Amino acid sequence: MKLVAQIDAYSCATGLFDPDLLPAGFHQRSRDDCMALIQDLAAQGQFVYCETEFEDISLLHLYVNEAVPEELLRYCIDVADVEAFTVSSGRIWFSDLMSAFHQDPKFLIKNPEMRAEIEIPAGIYKVRSMRTEYPEEYIDDQIKNTLSQEEYRSYQQTEGLVAKGCFLFVAIAVALWWLAFSIQSLLLVSLLLVYWGFARKRLGSSKHRMIKEKIMAIESNYPLLIAEFRSLPIQ
Repeated sequence: MKLVAQIDAYSCATGLFDPDLLPAGFHQRSRDDCMALIQDLAAQGQFVYCETEFEDISLLHLYVNEAVPEELLRYCIDVADVEAFTVSSGRIWFSDLMSAFHQDPKFLIKNPEMRAEIEIPAGIYKVRSMRTEYPEEYIDDQIKNTLSQEEYRSYQQTEGLVAKGCFLFVAIAVALWWLAFSIQSLLLVSLLLVYWGFARKRLGSSKHRMIKEKIMAIESNYPLLIAEFRSLPIQ
């Protein structure tokens, strides 16, 4: 069984754990010394620690009693094992450490992207966690090979409009300061508005949305983190 979860990680450290197994007073302990708490939980088979290279969107593929595909396995690094990881509630949380032990419901409602809930059969598992590192341009090559030449060219042109628009915005901001809001500066602002209107039209087109959805589907095949769960017999 393959499960997929994604979070916005505000730190390079993420983890998997069953929230029902958190010890009493865990919230205060996490404030006092978060890493000590994680080490204690990991030693008891109640936390799988995963570290990424950057603070970014973290996509996780979790395989339950199923082998990780060879295409992904060849790009896995930083392999770590947890010999006996306990799931008692039938669910685990995937979260960055900034929000892993957060109890404030207002914070979680405001930042739902920082934690993902994964349903998994209760039991004891041997877990192998891994981080992936793909060759430079690897995922872009997969996108290029999947899209038609016309789709790929259209996507590049549209994304290029955004990059040029950002550069134009900075250039006009400097010009406004230099020209002290003269007639020339108003003409520059008009140019920016016309350009941005054109770019927004391209970005909002059904063709671009369709291409973007295809690209997101391709990118979802290449996770940043992988976890392999193997059921152990219950003693």
